[in-house]
Amino acid sequence: MASIRQIKSTGKWEAAFQAKDLFVGRKTINFPTERECRLRAAQIQDQLDMGLVPKELADGPKAPAERAQLRSVINEYLAEGRAPSTDTTLTLVAEEVGHIPLAALNTEWLDSYIRQLKVDAKHNLAPGTIRKRVGALKRAYMWFVRKHQDYNLPNPFQHLDDAYSTYNDTDAELAERNGGDARIDVERNRRLHPGEYERVVAALSGVKREDRERALKDEDGALLMLFQLIVWTGARLIEAYTMNVGQVDLERRSVTFKTSKQRKKRTKRSPPLTRTVPIRPELMGALSDWMRKRQAAGSLLVFPFWDGSADTLRKTTGKLSQRFASTFAYAGLEDITEHDLRHEACCRWYEMRNASGGWLFRTEQIPTLMGWGPGSPMPERYASFRGEDMAAEMYRDMAPIYQITRNAG
Repeated sequence: MASIRQIKSTGKWEAAFQAKDLFVGRKTINFPTERECRLRAAQIQDQLDMGLVPKELADGPKAPAERAQLRSVINEYLAEGRAPSTDTTLTLVAEEVGHIPLAALNTEWLDSYIRQLKVDAKHNLAPGTIRKRVGALKRAYMWFVRKHQDYNLPNPFQHLDDAYSTYNDTDAELAERNGGDARIDVERNRRLHPGEYERVVAALSGVKREDRERALKDEDGALLMLFQLIVWTGARLIEAYTMNVGQVDLERRSVTFKTSKQRKKRTKRSPPLTRTVPIRPELMGALSDWMRKRQAAGSLLVFPFWDGSADTLRKTTGKLSQRFASTFAYAGLEDITEHDLRHEACCRWYEMRNASGGWLFRTEQIPTLMGWGPGSPMPERYASFRGEDMAAEMYRDMAPIYQITRNAG
């Protein structure tokens, strides 16, 4: 805590601070009144507790690197707005290893931390999750190193190989010994098979299964509309349920989404990225009826799931994910998730045909519809084309040629 006293010779008030892990020695600031002194001293102390050095105390020698902690790196990086607001990975890292001194961040420590994420009983994370945590920590640390070059800190991340997140035989043995298992990367490519879309629509429309006592409850049809919107547009869940009525333009047959995955090199003050997606004919009728219902009720939001507060976004997302899981289970689709609907939507955009039978959209247009940046690898990951569908298209489109060849032979 800051030490506060009045200076008798001048009548001013002085606040003294000490933070051995941030700067050397004792630093003081003078204020004209006691009230101002105590108020500002409390604010400064809060920043020091977070590992941040306020401007008033920035002058003078810093604490040597061996006394600074990893928490300082993460807090300063987050305070600069370098990480997206939706990224909670670094917060978890700070809770787990924020007490580690920067001087201890060598290759040995990094290897042990990665192994802990694999084999520790409370972790046992998948390789993709490990890469997210280590990648976020690397970005924060390298930014800190560039900004504070006088610390002369090493770079333990440069020695990581491409397979650092993969479980080797030793990792697998230790994980199993602790009650876990050897996790592997799983690429989702689950699509809706013929008839499954109709089964979900039926379940959300109140059609009761013969082996169940009661039908699903979706009294106002909101979850059904949300399901259809995601399947036919490819919207992310949070982009869909936070929409306001002004984002739906039925006259222009388009919907504008506020892209939830913001690009790098953007700050909190940057205007949100948006993308305009055409309303497919399969969606137009249901969406038009839904919008008339919402406007008649005087609602500002397209869906009733969210109260409009940023504090409830994560809770709302969790509840909707659970409702989708229950719906899919009721429809007999236990192996599908809400996010798989986005894969399905991406493929449906790719597979759209024009009146002459050709592809309706160019390959370059799909990332724009899905909210991906230029050069993103996501289109290749989401394009889950079924072999049976391609076989059917081949024989349908090439049938005249086969017939000509057969007759000529």
